[in-house]
Amino acid sequence: MSWKKAVRTMRGRIERIAYIGWRGIDYEAITLDKEAFTGLIGPSGAGKSTLVMCLDYALLPDRKVLDIRPISDVQDPHQAGMDTLLARINPAYGYAYVVLDVQTRHGQRLLAGIHARGENGRGELTRFYIDNYPIDAPLQEAFRVLDGDGQYYPDLQDLSRHLAGHGFDLHICRTVAEYGQVLYDAGVLPTNLADSSDRSLYSRLIETTFRGGISADVATKLKDYLLPEERRVPELVSKLRECTSQVFSTRRALGDANRQLDLLQVTYGTGKEIVAHTLRHELDKQGELEHTVDTLRNGIGSDIQDLEYHQADLERIGKEIGVLEETIRNLQSNVQTELKNEEVLKDSRGRDQASSNTALENAKGLFNQFKKGEKAWRLAARNHADHDQGWLEQWLDREIEKLNEATMRVRLQIEGLQGEKNTLEVGSSNQKTATLAKAVGGQTLEEALDSLTEREALALNMGLCGLADGVTGVTPDVLVHLEANKDLPDIFWLGETPPGPATVRSVGEWHVATGAGGYIVSSKARHPVFGRQARLDRIGRIDTEIDKLLKKQEEARLEKEGEDGQGGLKGRQKLLQINSEAIAFFIQNRADALSIEFEVATAKAKHEEVVRLYLESDAKVTDLRKKLLEAAGSHQGAHEDLKIKKTQASNKIADLNSRLPGAQQNLLEAQKNLTELNEGLASILEHLGLQAETFLADASTLEAEMSEIYVVKQTKRLMQLGDTLKDELPDRLRLIHEASATDTASCIRLWPMLLEVLRDRVVLDLADMDGTDLLGAMRTRRNDLDQKLGLQENEVKIQARSINSAIRSAVTSQRNRIKALSRMGENIHFGNVVGIRIAVQTHQDMLGMLESFADQMTLFAEDTKPVDEALHEFFDKAGDKYKFTGEELLDYRTYMDLVIEAKRQGGEWQTASSLSGGESIGGGLAIALMLSRALASRGEIKPDQITPLFAIDEVHRLDPKGQGMIVEFAKRENFQVFVTASSLKPSYACTLYALERIYEPEERLVIRGMEKVSKAVA
Repeated sequence: MSWKKAVRTMRGRIERIAYIGWRGIDYEAITLDKEAFTGLIGPSGAGKSTLVMCLDYALLPDRKVLDIRPISDVQDPHQAGMDTLLARINPAYGYAYVVLDVQTRHGQRLLAGIHARGENGRGELTRFYIDNYPIDAPLQEAFRVLDGDGQYYPDLQDLSRHLAGHGFDLHICRTVAEYGQVLYDAGVLPTNLADSSDRSLYSRLIETTFRGGISADVATKLKDYLLPEERRVPELVSKLRECTSQVFSTRRALGDANRQLDLLQVTYGTGKEIVAHTLRHELDKQGELEHTVDTLRNGIGSDIQDLEYHQADLERIGKEIGVLEETIRNLQSNVQTELKNEEVLKDSRGRDQASSNTALENAKGLFNQFKKGEKAWRLAARNHADHDQGWLEQWLDREIEKLNEATMRVRLQIEGLQGEKNTLEVGSSNQKTATLAKAVGGQTLEEALDSLTEREALALNMGLCGLADGVTGVTPDVLVHLEANKDLPDIFWLGETPPGPATVRSVGEWHVATGAGGYIVSSKARHPVFGRQARLDRIGRIDTEIDKLLKKQEEARLEKEGEDGQGGLKGRQKLLQINSEAIAFFIQNRADALSIEFEVATAKAKHEEVVRLYLESDAKVTDLRKKLLEAAGSHQGAHEDLKIKKTQASNKIADLNSRLPGAQQNLLEAQKNLTELNEGLASILEHLGLQAETFLADASTLEAEMSEIYVVKQTKRLMQLGDTLKDELPDRLRLIHEASATDTASCIRLWPMLLEVLRDRVVLDLADMDGTDLLGAMRTRRNDLDQKLGLQENEVKIQARSINSAIRSAVTSQRNRIKALSRMGENIHFGNVVGIRIAVQTHQDMLGMLESFADQMTLFAEDTKPVDEALHEFFDKAGDKYKFTGEELLDYRTYMDLVIEAKRQGGEWQTASSLSGGESIGGGLAIALMLSRALASRGEIKPDQITPLFAIDEVHRLDPKGQGMIVEFAKRENFQVFVTASSLKPSYACTLYALERIYEPEERLVIRGMEKVSKAVA
């Protein structure tokens, strides 16, 4: 922003406030008092509080944190449920502005403010600023648009376009923080409003000063204003809950450890036997399939050897056929030689055909280019076609230049006539003549001779020898006491009656009249000086002449550019440029037009002859190839015998090829079965997980069994497992009952179910271990759980003490912060008050009880009891003194209180409730000033570069002495006060504005500036 670049540094302050579009207001601006106190006075309902409320929204345009309404609104039942901002927008506009005209701390000018518009039954705000508006320009002109004889104030988008058209930039602030940064940099706000807590605190500061005084509400909610929420305690409470939950979980785990051991022996052994024998049975089937695969693979190998033998025999026969065919080729060699020669000739003629075709295309291309250039040249040159291209380009340039010069002359004539017209419309009177007439008490010649015709005006002006300045109705006596100065004309006419006209005659282009011992000569083009009708007649003739010149100007444009911008001289010039190459070729060869056409015809005839010769060679090649085939007839019998042998060998190969796929298919099926079996084994091993290798080792030590014997024994093992687990869940029992010795998958599925049984009753990471190790591991785990429980119970104590420590730390930290803030107010003086501070009172007894709470492990005997509930019960047992909820007891703010204290001259510190009305409002301003400076001290801009503005509603609640105290306080501490009152009789320096709302013929708010009060009013 440009105003940031200034070197000079001063206090930023708001100079004036403009209101646009509010009820009863088109545009009103209030200039703030140069010192401190600006007041709005008027009857109830005039709109004073509304203007102050709108100002507060311009300082903090965030309706999420600021919801301010005038005191009268709070008391008015008719305003209940209505949006305070929307109800105050003028319905005729549908939008409104509040504009702050700011002198920044860099000495620059800044316009910033809000645009309000109703959306969904609520007044919504858009923030904006203008940082390049001239310092001396009227504020109203930035927002007003003149429309003929009227004016209006446009909506935001139209306003932005209007300002941009005049070189000014209206910036929209998308966020409150962006807008706050602008006012903060200017030196108006103590904070850039970037942090939500700063916005919340500043909104409370605005609301407090608006209502005035240190109210009971302010004193009660002081902790909410100044003490932020502590966020570490909820995290520590959550950690404590987590620790207590872990303690109870470990206790339950330790109680379950012994009950898990018996189950291991019952289920583990039988289930392992079932799985091992199932694997043994699958391994036996795997061996049988592998033998089948080997047998089929050997048979296929023998057939492949036979196939290779017959393929070799077929190759030998093929060679014999090749020798015979070579003999036939030798017989055909003579024909082949002739054929080869003819084929070479055919290829040569083919190349000639391609070459002649290229030559023909080239000739056609030159002919087409010639025709294209001819057409373009005739369109561009027209009746100058006998010249060359360069001549035509120069001619077009000259003609265009002539038209440009003619157009320029016409434009200058129009401008001259327009200047004369402007002069005639304004008139001949000037400020010096008017000053002269006023000084001598006469009437200017222009006023006296306003009704003359043009001819009368000319004759009168020539009679005055060309003088235009003068007065009538006076004698030269008035010059006795008239001093010559720069405000009066150097020469002028003076008389008691208007001058008479001269006798005028025409001589050529001139008017001539006798006078001054000779002749007065005037150009006929000279415009009349006197006579309004004469000037109007002259203006009419000027308008006619301008219309003729404009028509002439349009005719020149059409000649240069054509009707549609494509014709005219420029169009011909463009055509010449686009077709420059083709035109150049045409001009260069236009004398040889017949030769170019002849070359095309010659190339065409040559090409047709070459094509004929090529077709002739092609027919001859076809005849020779036919003769070549007829030469093989004498060896045809031997060739047929070899072909029969070749067919027999091929049949043998075909037989083997037809038999091999069946054998290969059988092999593939056997391999597929083996693969499926292997995949089944892989799936089994996957189901078995980490114990797969152990099961494979166990299965390999078992003896192979016939299928019938395996089925009998496996069935017995399944029945035994069912008896053992007969009390298990129905789904698990169903798996056991569905298991069959002939269904490998059903037997393997039992193992994961058995592991689930173990996981239900045994720790998960031990369920996959070997039985013996599992028992030892279970004993080790029980010992580990004992140690873990002790550590967890100790952690609960630590976390409980951390909560105590966090609350104590927050209390100490905030106490020190409030003391630092309070020191800012201990030297603030107003009236009889010589200091304001915020005292911190800490409840040490409650902090002591909180520390005892941290050591009471018995409070956490139930893992379902929340920490805040346990803390509430602990304090509740201490007596009726501590009636707080558990949530409040976990908030550090419960353990401390804030009290506003004031000190009078010669007195001690007392609570602020002892202050009188004026002192109470002063105290409220002092607290607001302290908070403002505390906010400012955290930023880069020093507090002494910021001039805060505090608004107070209904200040007539104070007597004149109290009002004067507020003024002196504001002047001493360098802040501005903007107040409302029904009436004021100030005995202090201030600026007042009287407000009156009228309703006929339409609602209108009238604001009248009063004389600035600089001393006591009687």
